[in-house]
Amino acid sequence: MGIPIILFLLFLKGFTTGFSIAVIVKTYHVKGILGAITYVFPHHILSLLLSIILTFYAVNFSIKLFSYLFLKKSIDLKQAMQKYSKILGFCLIGFVLTSLIESFLSPIIMKLFTNLIK
Repeated sequence: MGIPIILFLLFLKGFTTGFSIAVIVKTYHVKGILGAITYVFPHHILSLLLSIILTFYAVNFSIKLFSYLFLKKSIDLKQAMQKYSKILGFCLIGFVLTSLIESFLSPIIMKLFTNLIK
């Protein structure tokens, strides 16, 4: 049940980022490319990369859990859970860092961009 939800959330994140970039470029033409770069870089790129890594390990863990519960395969569930927990912790720290970048650095970059298009 979790695999389709995980993949849908990753798709939705990529779709909204791409749609936002397309609207910025369409509205501001050549200056929109610079605007899209300031909008995407660096927090969206890091966030998307972390989401892809987390999605990969979450799907992998879900498949192992499914095999353990329903197919009755012998799997070291403790080791799989520890590996997934480490990756999850790493990604959560990364998401906090990208949030800080988005909160404090992105407004400065966006102000520079809005001064440029005036």
